[in-house]
Formats: sequence, structure tokens, C-alpha cells
Amino acid sequence: MSWLFGQRDREDSDEDRGYASDSSDGSAAGPANPQPVFYDQRVAEFRNEANGPHRFNNAVLPGLRHRLRHPNVPVPAHQNPNDHPSLLDLPNYPGPPLPAAPDLPGPPPYEPPPDDPPGNPPPYPGGAPAEGAQGGGALGGGGRRRRGRQNVDIDELARQADREAGFVKNFFDLYRSRFTFEGKLGHGMTGVVCQVKQRRSIFRGLSSRRFVVKRAIYRVQEHYLNNEILNLKDFYGAQHIVQPFTIYNAYRNPLRRLSGPTLWMELIENGNLLEFVQRANGRQLPNRLLSRFFLCLIQFCIAMAWPPRGPREGPVHRETIPESEAIRNNKHQLRHSDLILKNILIGSVDANDDIHATIPILKLVDFHRARIYDRVDQRNLGVNWNIFDIGLVMRSLVTGDTVMHPHAGEAVVPDPQGFRRIQSFGADITPQAYPNLDPDLRVLIIQCIPDHMNNLPTLEDLYTRVNQIVQTRSSEYYSNYATGPLETDRMLRNIVRSLIFDADV
Repeated sequence: MSWLFGQRDREDSDEDRGYASDSSDGSAAGPANPQPVFYDQRVAEFRNEANGPHRFNNAVLPGLRHRLRHPNVPVPAHQNPNDHPSLLDLPNYPGPPLPAAPDLPGPPPYEPPPDDPPGNPPPYPGGAPAEGAQGGGALGGGGRRRRGRQNVDIDELARQADREAGFVKNFFDLYRSRFTFEGKLGHGMTGVVCQVKQRRSIFRGLSSRRFVVKRAIYRVQEHYLNNEILNLKDFYGAQHIVQPFTIYNAYRNPLRRLSGPTLWMELIENGNLLEFVQRANGRQLPNRLLSRFFLCLIQFCIAMAWPPRGPREGPVHRETIPESEAIRNNKHQLRHSDLILKNILIGSVDANDDIHATIPILKLVDFHRARIYDRVDQRNLGVNWNIFDIGLVMRSLVTGDTVMHPHAGEAVVPDPQGFRRIQSFGADITPQAYPNLDPDLRVLIIQCIPDHMNNLPTLEDLYTRVNQIVQTRSSEYYSNYATGPLETDRMLRNIVRSLIFDADV
């Protein structure tokens, strides 16, 4: 089986995997099936055009998607008019044509972060603050908004995202007996996400399930989605990374017929950390909740430093630091590059998991901007950036500030010789401003977002210290705090229910 349609692994043979990518050789067409009447008519039109002045070439216009969506736009000539693929090799497209619309130019191509290790990193090293209210939230509003180096028309981006979501809806409407399109969940700068339900089959004994379909908004941005598809293959079996959705084996996967790169994943139904922080509205969160969320963020970094690369349909496991010193010293230097509140989804609780019995798990998504630092002078740079980013996330959870664009200041942290002063972007987390915050958590957050990478803690040390806080500090430990009553399991469940499970996600 393969999750990369058209670029299938040689050892796979089934068609029910969770990742799809466009193919120009027609290998993703699947087994021959009777086609709707309009399909034969359209193929006849293409046969006539192929012998005319416009030579149709599948490498220039992948699949039939362009002509079905833009029937009035002429097909450009191929560089070599005498060399074009047979029309019989074109991938099958079972859906009706969508209304014609002109192609619109997308945003400028993404410029990756500089390769050189930063001496004094900018306040937000990921390249851009979160969108929306106070710098976070869903895209909206009028006019133009600046994200990093890109000037983007927000209204036009939303229109194009709705257009692509309509294309996905039209596709799944052809398979109403098996799938139900339930709507658009949202969109970002490069992709739109839709929710689909795989319907129950009484005869096959299968229950209904929901999953997520992600598509690029503009065709020039499809390389972002391809990058995300390739990066996510390293995280099969990672508990804190979103996992792909697998179509039931009893079904023939219709997503093979969806042209262009497509990513479908498990549905995480409880929203993201940005919405959670906005609902908390600046109120002090319990230390036991903060420490467990902090541990989830650290396990993001562990998964990226030592990718599990488990079996494609195997069970998920909690990310751990390898015991072998040689493997520990050979970290994978993948940087997420967009590790912000809205890209961290909130999962469910698990009574069989001692850490997530009362506090839901966090899962990381959106690897479309991920990059690898593999030069000798970039040693440990990917891991360091990820630690810096989760430090900014923890600062937001403590302060309620969703901008993630703080200013550096002087902070005092423990040192083997006593105390020392460092410049940190978490200097505003003072004991006076947050008297009920665990001092050890405060120090760790400050150390994760220094103004110089040399002051960062190691990933191994950070995991050990936070895991010790989670395992050893019960509600009795915080009984003398003013927020001590909030640290009990019963109150933690009430807080999670009111801010997450019962909230309008």
C-alpha cells in the first residue's frame, strides 16, 4: 500500500493509504472502471485538440483538472509539439467540470530562514507571528496583511480557499454512498483543510469515521504540500505527531483519482492551542496542566530529533530519547519552522495513560515549511530552533500573549555556581507578575528562549527536568499555592471540559 499516489513504493500494492501526490505518468489512475458519460465526451474533445494547434501535455497540465475547472482557457503548447503522452494514459477523473475561472497568481515563493546560526535571533525566529486577533487566529478581515516577506490579499486568499474546498466537495459528492463532505475547517497561507466522513457500511461491518483532507490553495504552492507529505513519512508511529488516515481495506480508495498533491490525516476534534489560550483569557492555568503540555511540546522535539520511522499501519508510541549514546549524538536536524499555537492541536484524554489521563494530548501538524540543517557548521541548529519555538509557546500559555513576538530582557536563572543573568525573551515571566507559577517551570521557560543559542538547555536535560516535575509533583505539592485548589484531578477535568471539550471548537 502507498500513501504517495503516482510515486508509489515498489513494495506496496494496495490503494488505501493516507498520503497522495500528483503523478504525471498516469500511474495513479487505478484499475479500469466505467466512466460517466461526460468523461468520454471530454476525452473526445481532447483527442480532437491533440491533433490541432494546441498539443495537450500531461506534464504541463497535470491530469484533467485544469481543463475540467477551466474549460475556456486554451491549453499551452508543449515545448516539443511532436512529443506528448497518449490521451489514454491520462489519469481518470470521475467528477463533473467546475465553473470556469481564470488562474490567479499565488503569493511569492517562500524564502527559507538564513543558513547561518543566529547570534541574536529575532523575537520570533520562525519568520512570522501568528495571524488574527493579537497576531493569532484564523485569517480574516479586509485589506492586505503582511506575513514574513509576503504581501497577501487576505480576502482573495479566502476566496481561493473556498474555491478549492468547493472542488473537494464536488469530488466527494460523486461518492455519496461512501463519503460525506462535512465542510471546510479552515485555511492558512498555502493550504485549505476540509472535513470528510467515511460512512458506515452495515454489510462490511465498518463504522463511520471522520478524517481531514488538505489541499494547496494555489498550484504554485503545491511544493509546500509535497514537502509536508515527505516529512510526515518520518513520523509514522509518533504519538505526538498527527498520523495519516487509512481508508478501509474493504473500500476502493477514490482519492487516487483526485488530481494534484493531497494529504489526508486523522481528525483532531478539540481545536488548537491558540483557541485554548484565547478562551483562558489571561487567567493563571494550573501548574500540572502547564507541565504536561510542556512535556508534550518537548516530545515534539524528540520526534523531530529522532524520527521513529515506524511501520505505516503500526501502533503509535510515546517518543523517547534513545539509550545509545551514538544515536543520541546523531540527532536529525529537522526544524518545523512554523511551530506556533495554531499548529498545535488538542487531542483527547486516555485513561490508560498516566500523563494524559486528565490532560489531553497535544499533536503537531503543518510541516509544509519544515527544513533540514545538514551542514557541518549548523550542528544541532534544527533542534535548537525547535526548543526555542516551544519556549515561545510555553510563554504564551503562561502570559496569555498570542502574538509570540516578545522583547528580550534581563532574567536571573540558577547556575552551578549560584545564579547568573541572561538576556531572554521570557524575562517578563517574573515571580511578582506570576506568583503562582512553579519556579522550576518559570526558569525552564526562560532558559528555552534566550537571546543567544549558546544559553539553550540540551534536549535531553530539558526532557529529564520536565518529566521529573510531571511524575513527582501531585496536587499536594501545590497545596500551599493560592491556585492550589485548581491542581486537583477533579478541577483539572472541569477546566479541560470548560475550555476544550465543551467549547465551541
